[in-house]
Amino acid sequence: MESINKVTEIEPLESALSGLRRMPSEFYFLAVGTSILVSLLMFMSGRRWASLFFGLWPPTILAFGLYNKVVGPSRPVR
Repeated sequence: MESINKVTEIEPLESALSGLRRMPSEFYFLAVGTSILVSLLMFMSGRRWASLFFGLWPPTILAFGLYNKVVGPSRPVR
């Protein structure tokens, strides 16, 4: 009974990660560049807090992309 529950818990995670594994690296760089551009535009328009909000995204996006490319392809041991 326990093995059936473990398999059903892993299936949604596997399907979500399969889409991320196929995502090209250029997507992450495009997302980082867009975030930096939006942050710069917000800063120049005087919206300082909004620029900080968007300016904190690039390190997170790069870390997620790096994690996805390095660890993502590995499979959990069942």
